[in-house]
Amino acid sequence: LTKAMKKRREERYPSIEALTADIDRHLRGLPVLAQPDSLAYRAGKFVRRQRWPLAVSALVFAVVLSGVVGTLTQARRAEQQGRLAQIQRDQALRELAYAEAADELMRFLLSEQFGKALTASPLLLRAEQLVERQFADDPLLRARLLLMVADLYGELNEFVRAEQVLLRAAEAAAGSADAAVLAQVACTLAALEAATGRAAAAKVRFDAVMARLDTGADPQALLTCHIQGQALHSNLGDAAAALAHAQAALRLIGTPRPGQRTNAIFLNAAMGDAYSQLGDAGKAINAYQRAIEAFVLIGRGNTTAAAVLKNNVGVMLMRSGQIRRAVEHFEAQLLEARRHDADDDPVVLINLGRLLPALGRAEEAKA
Repeated sequence: LTKAMKKRREERYPSIEALTADIDRHLRGLPVLAQPDSLAYRAGKFVRRQRWPLAVSALVFAVVLSGVVGTLTQARRAEQQGRLAQIQRDQALRELAYAEAADELMRFLLSEQFGKALTASPLLLRAEQLVERQFADDPLLRARLLLMVADLYGELNEFVRAEQVLLRAAEAAAGSADAAVLAQVACTLAALEAATGRAAAAKVRFDAVMARLDTGADPQALLTCHIQGQALHSNLGDAAAALAHAQAALRLIGTPRPGQRTNAIFLNAAMGDAYSQLGDAGKAINAYQRAIEAFVLIGRGNTTAAAVLKNNVGVMLMRSGQIRRAVEHFEAQLLEARRHDADDDPVVLINLGRLLPALGRAEEAKA
């Protein structure tokens, strides 16, 4: 319309036929004479005319491109998985060698002592000697087995002997140049220092190890350090840090394998202790209950350790003002013990005696 109304005659359509032809070109999506010619204008018209074929072509191109990208990505992922698989195979072989060595050591110790009275300390001393001699030319296995022996000394509260063995494990680990085992030994040493009143040294050693470890570090090293970190910070009175390490260790464990179930139980118990110190009775009870249920599941529901956790649940109920529930809990604990012909736990009797007067049962409390 604008072209048809131009003031200068030579700028208007020369005839009705020319105007009709331009309208026809517009209706068919072709470039019109009224529009100044340009590459962008012609390309736009072409795209609008051919939008479906072009859309299909674009889709095909996108599919092909995504296929190429997908193939390249899969190739890269396969390469990474190949490297990861090799690392995992190497790690599995190391774990198998360690498991076989530990099994052989324990079997030999027990068979060697056949017919004699067995006590833990002499057995562990013999284990030290065997490890040092049998694995003299394998520093990695020597370090790991000495670490196991040191852990067992720790469970017997023989901390001086445990530290001596750990220091020898550290020397062996340094000789193996295995960063994961070095970290495990160092974290265990730090926890032992915290347990024996050397808080400053423990913290410095532990922080130095954790600064070198990251989320991509050896899983076993991370797990060991988080477990020892929980114990260390618990001994230092830092409940929040102890809780964080226990939670991190449980995340690494995930669904516990048979050999990890005891660790998972005690980590849940440690979380209960931490929540208790932080004043969160509800979360403490839940953590203790998870540990108790796991004990029952593996047939250890009537052990001393399980009894301690059950008592802790009652104490948490008592502290949170749930007196009736606490009484019911302690009474059920006594009944359960009696069903298994066990003596009444004095701690449970004391706690129950403290609570009964609040329910008007003073004479029972005295008894």
